Amino acid sequence: MTSMLGLQRETTLHNGLTVNSAMLEDVHTVYDYFQHYFRHGVPVRPGNTIVDVGANIGLFAIEAFRRCGGQATIDAFEPLPHTVELLRVNITQHCPRAVTLIQSGASDHS
Repeated sequence: MTSMLGLQRETTLHNGLTVNSAMLEDVHTVYDYFQHYFRHGVPVRPGNTIVDVGANIGLFAIEAFRRCGGQATIDAFEPLPHTVELLRVNITQHCPRAVTLIQSGASDHS
């Protein structure tokens, strides 16, 4: 599948998860970094509501969903249009009913 910028590529992570990204060289590193989050202090449990601010292509949201056994609600914020396109593809593939995609940044003031 090609994005509006022609940059989208599919890659398979070492655990078998297939995702779409514009920057394949970074996907494995970022995914492994998120694994560290979950192993060392970011607990997620079935029934949680998770807010992913700066969701990028959805790696954190997808992994949180998987770790909750598919029993989580996720709000994913991402302002960049081309990144939102990739996020939408990945969410649709891995957790379509659990994630609300919000094409916006997040701030504590307006």
